[in-house]
Amino acid sequence: MLRIDGELVPLVELKRLMQEDTIAMAFSMMKRPPEAALQGRVRDRHRLLVPGLGRFRCNIFQQRGTVGLVLRVIPEGSSPSAS
Repeated sequence: MLRIDGELVPLVELKRLMQEDTIAMAFSMMKRPPEAALQGRVRDRHRLLVPGLGRFRCNIFQQRGTVGLVLRVIPEGSSPSAS
């Protein structure tokens, strides 16, 4: 599911992520070792720069026993301190 200009848009043409996929994505972005995250509640915030693609903010969280991700695109031209 994507939110574009305030509207929720389902991604019906793409395969739904399984929990294992989400955990692998989360662990690949985490600042602390994944083992530490598994011992307690998962909650991390990240700023990511992907050369040639853009800047992103990522929240990784654990809710009702599952790991989730929220990724936001930071528009070009916005100041780094605002992101």
